[in-house]
Amino acid sequence: MALTKANNRMIDGAMVNVLDFGAIADGVDTGSAFTGTDNTAAFQAALNAAGSTGSVLYVPAGKYRFAANTTADSSNLTLNNSIHIIEGYGAELLIDDDAGTTYSVLDFIRTSNLDSSTNLDDRELLQINGVTFRGRWSHSNYYPGTNVLTVQNFARIELNDAYDIPAKFSRSRYNGALVVSGFEGKRIASDCIRFVDTPNVEITNINLFEIDDDCIALPVSNEALSDSRSRITISNATIEKCEGILILGARVASLSNIAMRLCQGTQIYVGGRVGTEGLAAPHDLTLSNITITDPLNRADGGSFGSPPT
Repeated sequence: MALTKANNRMIDGAMVNVLDFGAIADGVDTGSAFTGTDNTAAFQAALNAAGSTGSVLYVPAGKYRFAANTTADSSNLTLNNSIHIIEGYGAELLIDDDAGTTYSVLDFIRTSNLDSSTNLDDRELLQINGVTFRGRWSHSNYYPGTNVLTVQNFARIELNDAYDIPAKFSRSRYNGALVVSGFEGKRIASDCIRFVDTPNVEITNINLFEIDDDCIALPVSNEALSDSRSRITISNATIEKCEGILILGARVASLSNIAMRLCQGTQIYVGGRVGTEGLAAPHDLTLSNITITDPLNRADGGSFGSPPT
């Protein structure tokens, strides 16, 4: 017997299933477009239901299409609660947009009341497990497309086994801690993992490919928060045909087991001071087993350059 919304809510502590809210996994990638049911309304209703009780939102394996969002400064989905846990191993979210057309500040997922607080713990937890995000713009040069994730004020964010990330994965800020384990980002026109003003960051087991404008960017931009940047750890990373890693405001930074190939510009830039880059070093910086092969000059126009002469 199919699980229904009523049955879900009768089981204390049960997962909330997006299928119970009308989600349909009939998405198809034709090669030139995504087709299938628009799942925006169904996912939003399920997010709200799961978030209201702190339950896990379960997304069964399958392809779910989301129609293009063309409203400036808005998102397809909004996180309205303090706890959001999304479990989606085998689930692919096909995020449509009008490739080649520019809209201002588009997000796929964002927190409600964006930019209303600089607190690092207004919300408790955001955890995304096993979800694959795909977008048409990830195959279009120099089109920044939609930010997958723009979130603020979570005490802790965990991204586990997230793959095929299109466009900017995150342009988030004012979160207490970030843990990324198992992550693949590729064909991104502007940044990938970008968390600003986030004091504690641990990133491990990642693969980044063809990313322009800092494949990892972890700066402090708020002078009032500069002392809160405590520890940045990046390990077990393979980075190819990308711009480099930017860290500003770290008090302790540790980078290990990182292989960079055909990357352009400054490969790794670590500075301790907010504002003018690099005037003060971190209190403790450790680099170990860093391999840089065939670095490239930065070319004009954001394109990939040539080997330095």
